[in-house]
Amino acid sequence: VCYIFLASIYGIMNLGIKFLFFTIFKFKRRRTQPQALLIMTMIVGVLILVLSQEILTMAPQYVTFGDQVVDGVPCSLNMMEKAKQCVVSNVSAFHGRVTLSIPMFSVIFYFVNWAFLGFFAMSFIYAVSSKTKSTLEEEEEEYEDDEERVGLLM
Repeated sequence: VCYIFLASIYGIMNLGIKFLFFTIFKFKRRRTQPQALLIMTMIVGVLILVLSQEILTMAPQYVTFGDQVVDGVPCSLNMMEKAKQCVVSNVSAFHGRVTLSIPMFSVIFYFVNWAFLGFFAMSFIYAVSSKTKSTLEEEEEEYEDDEERVGLLM
């Protein structure tokens, strides 16, 4: 989870904030606009919310019971007779309450996951098949142009 979070922050910092392939803000040292930082803060907040929900999909057994052991056997949802002795985590209990009280949330969550996977697959195929110049290479050229304009390179 920490890796996904840090990789997302790194990606936002390197690629900037984009909407439909249009760059809205770029992050440059000592020249980042305050609006870009505010939008990045909102994106990080949404990212944390999404990761807290996705962790139940990535590691359901661990998130539900942790490393609890009863009579030498790890707690699981399959062992109903001993499940009464196991304590469910707060994250799992919250997710269960939301899922049971708002079933439409679960349906939307399910289809949004599939939409994300589909969009990811299409983006991956496009990135592999296109021969365009990398965004990072373009930014490096812009950075070098800025340095030459200021007179830092001779």
